[in-house]
Amino acid sequence: MIVRKVVIGSSCKLLLLLFAHINAESDTFSKFCLMPSYCGSGTLENTAKCTVVYPRESKDAGEAEDFCHSASPYTLTSSKYGKNTTCVHERGYVCEDGEQELYDNCLIMVEPRGDKFSNKLCPEGYQLHVLGGRDEAKWIAIIFRQYKATWIGNSGDNARFLKPKLHPNAKKRGLETTKGKPIFIRLAQGARDGTKRGCAYYGTEDMQMPYLCSRKAEPYEETHLNLTEIFVELGIPFIVIPNKNGNERVYANFGLLFAVEAEQFEAKMKNLHIACYLLPKGFVASHDDFLNANEFTRTMDKFKDLSFRVSKGRSAAFSMKAEKCEKEKLFMSNRKHWSYYDKKGDRFEFKPEHWKNTYPDNMCADLPRITALMLKTGYIDIPAMGRRPVLCSTGGPEEPNRPLRKGESCNRAAKYNPKTKQCECNFPETDGRLQNPKVYGNYPPGIICLSCKESKEKKSIVFVFDRSGTINVTGVHQELRFMKEVAKNIKGSRTGAVVQDNNPRVTLNMGQWDTQALFNFVQEAERERYEVLSAWTVIGRAMFLGRKMLEVQ
Repeated sequence: MIVRKVVIGSSCKLLLLLFAHINAESDTFSKFCLMPSYCGSGTLENTAKCTVVYPRESKDAGEAEDFCHSASPYTLTSSKYGKNTTCVHERGYVCEDGEQELYDNCLIMVEPRGDKFSNKLCPEGYQLHVLGGRDEAKWIAIIFRQYKATWIGNSGDNARFLKPKLHPNAKKRGLETTKGKPIFIRLAQGARDGTKRGCAYYGTEDMQMPYLCSRKAEPYEETHLNLTEIFVELGIPFIVIPNKNGNERVYANFGLLFAVEAEQFEAKMKNLHIACYLLPKGFVASHDDFLNANEFTRTMDKFKDLSFRVSKGRSAAFSMKAEKCEKEKLFMSNRKHWSYYDKKGDRFEFKPEHWKNTYPDNMCADLPRITALMLKTGYIDIPAMGRRPVLCSTGGPEEPNRPLRKGESCNRAAKYNPKTKQCECNFPETDGRLQNPKVYGNYPPGIICLSCKESKEKKSIVFVFDRSGTINVTGVHQELRFMKEVAKNIKGSRTGAVVQDNNPRVTLNMGQWDTQALFNFVQEAERERYEVLSAWTVIGRAMFLGRKMLEVQ
């Protein structure tokens, strides 16, 4: 990491990105709220609602709304026009630590491993992210601005809106056609290869850059239930029923019919869930997803005893030919050959008692009955080619037992107190309201928790040692004392130093995993007699030397 200097008047402050952090700013929503664009001033009501006042005049409600939409990717719940424009945003989803939340996705960057491009390099549970629009590309360029570029999963028709271009150095890289070539987005400014920030380009498989990977975010309880207003407006039949965890969920029938892609004895059940992807973490529901038999019966009554396809399929290993068929007698035993398929295509057992009596009743037919249909009386087996409706719900069978409510959502350094109905820092003394009341006194309890976190990972630190005309001799010694304090308090780090003046140069190469070399450097620097320092510097060159040292480590 690089130490930067910020000159304010005649004083110099050294900013070092260490392990200390404001936990409330660790998630994407809080960052957009507490550090808004256009010089706005943001306030978190809780970790899911933010009010930002911008020193920007808007003449009417429409102008204020348009501006608020452009200022944040989160759902706009209200806006107010006037000399200052006020925007209130809420988020409907939550991600884990280390993930960035955008729309209904949790995003991570996966560094390349030296291999050629592959869309299979994302960790388990993630996939190479497919952008849904130009606005999303803009927000990704802001959120991940520390990266130069990233591979994305768009291709073919779903890449047209990006208008990807040939890489400026395409011919040098042997890129003569764009067919089948992966696409990347330039994220950082100042590229020397002719690419522009926020634009999409076709790359070659040998280009080394991180992969933008995503998974679906976890919806808040309110996000699930807000769907009812939309369904009423669109005339979509639905019912709100407790799921197997006791959380109220919306179950809806969109009125569309679906067959199942299949080979002779194997159904591709994974793809059936796509029918419900319009919903937050949407999936095809089945009998197993209800709290009890009564709730299941209520649901089937609501939809007038319709029969629904479910993601249950028969094992492809059971492949008896039709000419060898006899009247089915072993239906209880044959239920063992059936599994539930989740959205990833993984197989799981399901309760055999949910079958209709005497089913599955035909394990070998001219059209193999390798899929299941859900009736009020139980499952029956049917061929894959039959077009039937599906019952969609939200959250997925894997959702957490405890519902995630916006008012009870706290950052990772805090917990919700049901008695006070407020967040509380895990260590109360770290609350920003107590630590720095002038800055954080207007925030609710438990929103800003100031704490230090020690990482077990080894770190490389580069100091940019300022010898410019803005720093007098006293300032230089302050820098040296700061460097000693850093070295003294950070274990498992190796350090280097670059002098910033009119001739930037490396004065301390990266050492081993100890701090003695840095102490020696500081002691030697303290013994120097400083004359009039340079009045001008080449800071860009100094930063370049620092980055090069970090890149080779």
